[in-house]
Amino acid sequence: MCNKKKILPQGVLWRVLPLVLGLLLLSACSEKPAWLASLLGNEEAQQQGPQALPVTVQEVAPTTIPYTLEVMAQTEGAKETEVRARV
Repeated sequence: MCNKKKILPQGVLWRVLPLVLGLLLLSACSEKPAWLASLLGNEEAQQQGPQALPVTVQEVAPTTIPYTLEVMAQTEGAKETEVRARV
């Protein structure tokens, strides 16, 4: 009988493998960052820099808004006790 030493406990590989594959796929889909492009010699990407994103601007002015709050409620004790007078 051959005694094989297990490097990883059973099931660990199947938990880690999807995570590693997902990270590899995610890194393959993204663009290269500017610092990486400059290290690889792509000077055009380094000179352009990041492009500005289009945004919508809306001016805001403070105003007063009247508001009222009406609440109807009923209270009840947690315990009911009887109070009797001793005569």
